[in-house]
Parts: sequence; C-alpha cells; structure tokens
Amino acid sequence: MSAHPQPHPDSEDFSKLINACLQDGSTFHGRPVLAAHYTAAGDAQQIINNGTIEIGKLENHYYGSDASNNRSERSPMAKWLIENDDNVRQQIDIFNKAWASREPGSGSWLLKNDIFKEWLAGRSQTLWLHGGVGCGKTVLSTFIVQNLRQACRYSTSQRVLHYYCSFRYSSGQEFSFLLRMLLAQICAQNTPSAARNFYNECRVNNPWPLYGMEVGSPPVEQLKSVIRASLIEYHQALRHDLLLAEPKIHESALKQHSCIYLIVDGLDELAIAQLYPALVFMQQLKSLEFLQLLGTSRTQPNIEKKLVEKASWPAIMVDKAAVRHDIELHISNTIDSSELADLGADLQQEIKNTLLTNGEGMFLWVSLQLRHLQSLMVQHPATIRTELKTLPEDLHDTYTRILNRIASSLRPKSMRALRLLALTRRSLSMDELVEACSLHESLLKVPHLIERHPFGPDDINRLLSDLLYLDPPLSIAPSHKCTVTLAHASVQDFLVGNDAISQESNAKKPLLAMGHEGDVRKADIYLGETCLAFLFSYNKPGVRKEDHPFLPYAWFHWDEHLQPQTQQIEARGQNYFRAQAPDIYKQITTDYKHNLHWLPKENEARLLDALDVPYFYPNLGEFQLSDSRFRPTNMRHADRSGQHLWRDTVSEDSYIYQQLHHQNLEIRLLEILPGLSTNTPTTCRLSAFPIKNAPTFDAVSYVWGASTDAHSVFVNGMEIPLRENLARILGNLRHRSETEDGHLWVDAISVNQTDNLERNHQAAIMAKIFSSARRVLISLGAADDGDAEGVANVKTATKRFPHADANELAALRTFVLDPENCITQLFQKPYWSRVWIIQEVVLAKDLTILFGNHSLGLKHLEACFSLLQTTDETGTVRKRFAYRSSPGLDNMLAIMQTRREFRDRGGCDYLDILLRFKHHYASHPADKIFGFMGLTVYNGPAILIDYSQPVGEIYLRATIAIMLHDRNLRVLSYHPVRYLQNGPSWSMQYEMHQQEPVSLLDAAPNYTGVYNAGGELFEVEPPLGDGPLKLKGITVAKLVRKLVTPLADLHPAEGERRIRLVYTAQMQFDSPTTEDAPSRTEISWRTLLAAQSQLGKRLHSFMLGNPVVPPVTLEQAVNPIYAWPDTLRTEHFWGRALFVAQAVDSKMLLLLGPENAEVGDVAVVLFGGAVPFVLRQSGTPEEHTLLGECYIHDFMNGEALNHPGMYAQTFHIV
Repeated sequence: MSAHPQPHPDSEDFSKLINACLQDGSTFHGRPVLAAHYTAAGDAQQIINNGTIEIGKLENHYYGSDASNNRSERSPMAKWLIENDDNVRQQIDIFNKAWASREPGSGSWLLKNDIFKEWLAGRSQTLWLHGGVGCGKTVLSTFIVQNLRQACRYSTSQRVLHYYCSFRYSSGQEFSFLLRMLLAQICAQNTPSAARNFYNECRVNNPWPLYGMEVGSPPVEQLKSVIRASLIEYHQALRHDLLLAEPKIHESALKQHSCIYLIVDGLDELAIAQLYPALVFMQQLKSLEFLQLLGTSRTQPNIEKKLVEKASWPAIMVDKAAVRHDIELHISNTIDSSELADLGADLQQEIKNTLLTNGEGMFLWVSLQLRHLQSLMVQHPATIRTELKTLPEDLHDTYTRILNRIASSLRPKSMRALRLLALTRRSLSMDELVEACSLHESLLKVPHLIERHPFGPDDINRLLSDLLYLDPPLSIAPSHKCTVTLAHASVQDFLVGNDAISQESNAKKPLLAMGHEGDVRKADIYLGETCLAFLFSYNKPGVRKEDHPFLPYAWFHWDEHLQPQTQQIEARGQNYFRAQAPDIYKQITTDYKHNLHWLPKENEARLLDALDVPYFYPNLGEFQLSDSRFRPTNMRHADRSGQHLWRDTVSEDSYIYQQLHHQNLEIRLLEILPGLSTNTPTTCRLSAFPIKNAPTFDAVSYVWGASTDAHSVFVNGMEIPLRENLARILGNLRHRSETEDGHLWVDAISVNQTDNLERNHQAAIMAKIFSSARRVLISLGAADDGDAEGVANVKTATKRFPHADANELAALRTFVLDPENCITQLFQKPYWSRVWIIQEVVLAKDLTILFGNHSLGLKHLEACFSLLQTTDETGTVRKRFAYRSSPGLDNMLAIMQTRREFRDRGGCDYLDILLRFKHHYASHPADKIFGFMGLTVYNGPAILIDYSQPVGEIYLRATIAIMLHDRNLRVLSYHPVRYLQNGPSWSMQYEMHQQEPVSLLDAAPNYTGVYNAGGELFEVEPPLGDGPLKLKGITVAKLVRKLVTPLADLHPAEGERRIRLVYTAQMQFDSPTTEDAPSRTEISWRTLLAAQSQLGKRLHSFMLGNPVVPPVTLEQAVNPIYAWPDTLRTEHFWGRALFVAQAVDSKMLLLLGPENAEVGDVAVVLFGGAVPFVLRQSGTPEEHTLLGECYIHDFMNGEALNHPGMYAQTFHIV
C-alpha cells in the first residue's frame, strides 16, 4: 500500500463543494460556510486523503493558545469549567482515536448527500446524523469537525465548538459537563462578559472558596442562559473581526460569512436522565440564527421523536448503503496491512464480499470479524471459509463468541472483570480492577477474600482486549496509571442492557441478567456487599492504598450499589467526600442487615470502624497511625451507634506542639483530613514551616466566642478542646477537594496558647502571617434572620455604586442605612468589635466574609466604605464616623478607613490606631496594645510583646514609648480619667469599655493644628521603677468655682436651658480688657464648644448654613440649637463641667474641664502638650495626679510660655 494513497474519485465532490463555496455566494443563497476562506481547494483534498494538514493543538481549543501546556497560566475560568485536565484529555483521545481509525478517502458519500449540502450551505440550520450501533458515527462527526476546523483556520469570522458524549467517563454522561466544556471553548481566547460575570457571581456567592468549591459548581439552568448570552456576544465579536477585515462588506454577505458550528457527538451516551434536557437545550439554541447545529446518536425512538417529529430537524441515516464504500476501504486496507494479505485474491474478495453483505453497515462488527480472522492460529483457506460461514449475527453474538473463546477455567474471572467495569460508578485503574477480580465469589471467605493466584494486568488485557479500552496502554504506562473502560457503548449494552432500546422486539437479554445473579440489580447489590466485605477485611490501621488499590472505591461507593438509583448520594464533582453524608453506618445493622449474611454479629463494631475511617488515606495513615507517638492506647472506642468516642490517655502539649524555630520565623499550618460524615470527629495534621517556604495557605479570621469548650478536634492524634465558632468553621472546611491546597493558619490551633513565649513571638509576626496568606476567610457564624436579604442588598448597592450620580449616591446611602434593608445588621455582628480582626482585615490580600451559607467579598466592603465615608466641606475624610444607630457599621467603616490609610501610606500612626479602636473587645487586655503593631510605622523605643507581664505594666510602657516616639504629650489626652482604679494616672487604660469624654483633639484631622498650648518644647523624664513621670510645665490657674455639671445632661432639645447656662457663665469671669478682644458672650460660647466646629476646625465667626457660630446674641444662640443640633453634640460634654478659675495674675477665667475636678485643682500647660491639663496635688508638693485636659480661652496657643509672672516647674505625675 502506498504511503500517499491516490485520491478517490468521490473526493472530487468535496473539492467541487469547496470551489462553490469560494464563489460570491450566488450559488448558495445561504452561508458559504465550509472552507470559505481556504487558500486552495487542494488543502481540503489533502484532508480527505490523509489528514496531514496541521491546524494547531486541540488543547488550545479549550485553554487558549498561550496556556495549553502550562496550567499555572490558565485562566481561573478555564480551571473552573474544565475542573480536571483529564476531562480535556478524554475529549482529545476520542477525537484522535476516531481520526486515526478513519480510512483515507472515506466519508465522501456524506458530501454528496443533499441534506448535508443544505446544512453545509446554511439553508438548513440543524442536522441529526444517526445510525445503528457501530456504524462509524463518531468517525463521521470527527471528519466534519476536522474539516470545519481547517476551514476556520483561514477565517476570522467562523468558529467550531464540539463535544463527545461518552459512556466511558462519568463526566461524559452528564449534560452539565457538556455545557461546561462548550463554555470553556467559547472562553478559550476571549472570555465574553456574560461568562465572566457568571464566574464572578458564582465566586462571590460561594461560601467556602478554594476548598473543592473555588467558585462553586455552576448551576445548569444558569449555564444554559450564560452559554446563550456568550454565543451571542461571541458572534458579535466574529462579525466585528470580519468588518475590520472587509469594511465594505454588504450586510447580507456579512451574515453569510459569520457563523458558529456546534457539533455534539453521541447524544445517546448521555445518562438517561440527562438526555432529555440536552435535546431541549439544543432545540432552544435553534433560535440563534448564526448557529449551525449538528448532533449524532444511535437511531433511538426517544431522540427521533424529540428532534425530528417535534422539532423538524433534517436527518441523515448512516445506513449500510451509505457507508458501503467506506467499509470496503476499511476491509481492503486492513487486509493489505495484515497477514491476510498473503491469502489469494479470490479469498480476499470472498472475505470482503461476506463482511460487506453481513455487516449491515456496522464498522464495529466488521472490524471485530477482521480481528478474529487475524487471530486464527491457522490461516488456511479452508479455516477462513469455515469461519466466514459461521459469522455471528450481530454484536451481541460477537461478544458472546469472544467470551466463549476464553478457557472455561478463566471465564469466571473474565466475567468478574466485565461485571465490575459495567457496574462501577467510575472508571477503574488496572490495579483496582486486578484486585477486585481477585476476590473470592463467596463472601464467607471473609476476612481472607483475596485468592492465591489472581489475574495480572497482562492476563486481563490479553483475554479481553477486544472488549476493553486501556488509557494509556500498558505498553507505555504502569498499571496503576492505566484506566480501564469498556471498549464501546455496545459492550455496556451487551452486559447490562439499554433502556432506550430494550423494548424493541429483537432486543436480546443482557448478559448480567442471565448469570448466577439473576438480574442486573442483584449483580449491583452483590458488588455492594463485596465492597463491604472487602472493607471489613482490609481497611484497618496501618493499611496503605498501594497495598489494596480497590479500597478507595469500596469505601466511597459501597452504599451506591446497595441503594436504589433514586436514593443514592450524589458526589460533589471530583471530590471524594460526599456533599451529603447521612450516617449510613448507623443503619448498617438494620437497613442493610440482609446484606451482611457473611458477618458474625460480634464483628459489627469492626465493620462500623472500617466504614467510618479511611485508614488507607495517605495523610491519615502517615500522621495518625504510622508513628507511635500519635497512637496512645485506648485512644478510640466505638459506641453502640457506630459513632466514635475519642479518648486521650496523654494530654501533654508536646504531642501536638513541637518547638518552633523562631529565628526562622516558623509558623504552624493546619491540614484538615477528610471524614465520611459531619458528625464524625474532625481530624487534622499540624506541621511547621518557615513562613518564606510555607505552602500556599489561607488565614482564618473569626470571633473566639464564649470560653466554654463544648467541642473538640483531633490534632496529630490528640484531642484538643475547641470553642463553638471554630468547631463550626473547621467542620465546614473539612469537605474540600484533594486537588486544592488545604493549608490553614488558625490562631487557636496554630499557636500554642499555653506557651507565653510562643504567643509573644507569633503575635510579633502576625502582620507577616496575614499579609503572606493567599486569602483571609472571615467567618461570622451562622446566618441570622435577614442576613440573606442584607447580603443580596449589599451586592445590589455595589453594582449600582460605580455608575451613580450625586442624586443616586444619596439614594444609595439611604438604601444602605435603612434598617428595613437588613444591611446594617450585617455589621452588628460581634466580629466587627474585636481587636485582633482589625489587623487581619487590613493586611489581607483578599478576603471572603461568610454569613452562614452567604458571602461577601472585599469589593463589597470597599463599595460600602466609599459610599458611606463622611467628608467635610473641603472634601477631607473625617476620622470619626457618626452612624449612631449602627455602631457596628461605624466599626466596619473605621476598619476600612484604616485599610485605605495603610495601603496609601505604607502604615498607620500607632496612637491613632490605638485610639480609633480603643473600645473594641479583646480576649486579653494586652491585645489592645499588641494587636496593632503590624499596622504601624512606629520606630520608637521597643514595645516588647510579652503576655507574661502584668497588664498595667504593658500599658504603662506603651504610654512612655508613644510619648518618646511622638515627642509630644498627645497620648495624655486619651485616657478614661473618670474610671481609673489602679496604676499611674497618666498611663493608658484602654481595656475598659465605659463611655468617656471625647478628647479636645479627637475631631481634628491634624491633631497638632488646632491647639498649641505647650509650644514645641518637650521635656520628659520617664519613671524609674515605680517612680513618677516627670514633666516640665507652667501653672496657669487654680479652679475656684464649679458652675453647672454634668453638661451631658443638657440635651439639645433643652436649648433654652443651655442658652441660659452660657449667659449665666459670662457673668462669672472678667470682661476683656481690649476693644478688639471677643465679648464675654463669645468667650463663653467658644469655651463651651472648645473653640471647635463639628468638623474639627478652629472656630471662627462665619456662617455655616443659617446659624452663626459662635453666636454672640440671644437670637443667634437659638438658631444653632435647632438648625444645627450637632453643634453641641452630647458626647462633647460627657464627663465635662464648666468652672471659674483664677489665673496667677488673679484674673478670673472660664474653664471647660473634667467633671471630676474640684475646687483647688490646678490648670497647667505642660511642655509638648497641645492643650492645658488639670492636675491634683497628691502627697508631696511636686506630686500630682492627672485628671484630664481642659480648655481655657486665653491659654490655648502658647500664651503661657511668654506670660509675665508664670514660670516653668517640674511636675511629678503619679
């Protein structure tokens, strides 16, 4: 046979067809689709003859041209849709095998078919290509796909999408996977916005990202609508490309030259329940005029009724007359390339005539007969003629003959192998099949099920080579990497039947319904019982998957064989662990008792253990069972219900926590091991890594919750108590995919909480940990009523925000703040008021917030922040938020403001952060000092993280460090002087949560720009031991009279009382001595307001809206009370009172100071202090207690530093 076969005369029709399509379209009034942009008809002729045109890697069809060989470069969309590279490889293998089995020159009959020409020309949009089993439909569809792909190689306006349904692979039988692979092809080069938005929506709505559900499985109904929208967008892009190439093209020609081909092969190989929705979907796509649809299948009544009778699809039947020439080519080429070529010409012609006559158009039947003739040990003419006279009638009889040729002693094991491949819920590796075939037929052999002389991989391959498909072949791959499936769907039908054709009068009974099982259902149940017996015998501590390859299949699928199809548990994609995991093992002695006739009653607990724990799982065996340190005796006991009661006999932390090497910045990462049920104990492995070499990990952020330890987890074989919140998180995260990174950093487990030295070190590198994490998972616990609505409304506002004008923004703010929309309740969760979470949110590269089964992403938080942040009249963002009806919302906004500052500046001011979050809660009071270190640009005296120190000492040292770093006394303005119980009066005490005065500096965007009482001087002597803090300053005045207290009791609604207070106060102090000085009325108001507007600016006489600030007349005083209520906001007066003070020059002054000040206390200006302070003498004349800051109108801008008669002195603050 020549290496380059001569063109068959029939192939000239294809060339003519191409030439016709190259015309201007006048010949075909539809689209000139096939090869309309070929450079020469000869290319197509070459494909017809030998298919040698190179048109690029098929992988590019799914991944895109730049990412087919490099998984890391593939888009998240491709990874999500394709899920596993094997799914693409399977499609490519079917294509390559079909193309390789095609004989050069075959398929030309199709090009002469008028119905096909109509479809090819675009006058008919749909086509059903159907025929009997084994007639070569897949080869024909591949022939069409290959030629269309070659045509589109030269076209910028035509594309080909194709998919092979296949019984061999579970994914190949699913309609949802057909949709996913089609969408993957659409997105291979440029992702349509409809697909991208769908991906993002699934990603945002998925509550547990990156753990086998990175984006969540795409819902079928949404997939269908997204594919439709993507096809439309895809086609518009093709039209655009064509217009760029041919700007003057006529609209009619534009329609003719832009189209998308969608070819689905093997519709009948979809699962029965999947077929009908697939047919409905293909019919719905018919409304897209630019789409050319072609489907292939067996000739089945249900498909014919849907496509032809109801939808009027044109149909071409691949009958024996149509393919006679192609089969003849196949026979001739097979004879020429085998030992049959040595036979005489007459006998060769006799073989050809007999097979053509009896083959009834079945390529597969003819191919199997040729292989049988080639396998004859004696190829004598008489022997050949005898075989030709006794050829089997059909494929069923052909398969029966293949089995009958196997020696009777080997036939039971051969049948066992076929039974397994026909009934198992997924394909098996050769090693799995070999072990399963080696099991005794009698389960009474338990626990010694494996026979002494099992089949080997080569034995199975030799005996059943005509019935099996090995991928890859044993000749190029080891047996554990070789997947074994049945060779053809007809073999499956031969073994278990086909419901779609079983009603036909000539349908033959499937083989498994004729054996010792009695029917297929009994054979399925027997396989489930075998799995149970196998697990009982071999799934025990110390076993390895390599020792017993069939264990994983038996453990994960035994119940699917025992239960009817309608009750089976659905698996989640490629995840081994069931999405739903009812405690089947609890029912084992009741519902499945009849399946355990082989099991002595005293061994029931052992079986329950084998069903509960996958001992063969490598991680479990490696860390929990292989090392004696992790196997304390009596560690586990089974109770009567089958649940495990875990008991520790060793409780030392050393079994869990090995010493970290702090110099290497080591951290511990958690791996959650799988479990059959959410009710079984969560089991984990904890391993240490230098943070720079750590595997990809997620950090978990959550509220610790109540200290009651009602839950537990097993870490490195030891039980440790857990609080409820963390137990819930880990319970959900345990159901992850083995293909995804599963490392977590969880503070309560990753850090030895009983080791203060380790806690100190880990707290010091917390910023490094969270900034190194791939993502921060924020768990807010179970969803409350309204959370789902709130999450949906946040997403709605997020979508509208970027495009909103000023009026729409105002409406959106109202929408967000309206309690009826449930948004504010999302931020009332305890999480937002905790200290440690602030650093975790600010440092996160990315984050996902989980409200039960609902979730929000980083973009939603950022949109809320941008929408609700408050600005002053100059556009400056305020440091304080004022959503008093939702303090939790204030907390979230403050955290997001901090995140923005951190990213804009590379760090935050340490004291600013301490003050902003001083009322947040912490499990340990020292967290309020240590919890923000990673966010600051602080470079002053070291604040050593040491939880072993007394809390008071930690706050004291932090106060000194901040003071020395900032070189001012700002820190003294912020401590709750009213509630001091112990420790120095000048030390921060932010562990308290009581209400306290707002600092005079608190509203100012620039703290140093409002007041400057103490000037630029700064002199401080830190305390030695328990000694006092020594500060230099000047005594300004002594308090001589308290006027009205507490000011906070005067609500703005009581405007008349407040006005009277001011006008009463002005009579208590001396009048100004110069004409240009403010009046006593204005001084009174300035003192009451601390000379600040509500925006933190120095108060001047200006109009803000209608009110005059400060008012100087009674009429002006009324307006601010009602027209601008926030002018005198209540928190400004909390803890403050008005006093009359006598200055050192005997002048009477009005003073706003702490309400716990008394007559006789002194007002001083301390060097480096922006405001004056009130001190109380304590002990010696030099010793004073700090009471708090104050406002004195004449001494807020350094006046005391140059005042005659006022002298500097050293104050000992205790």
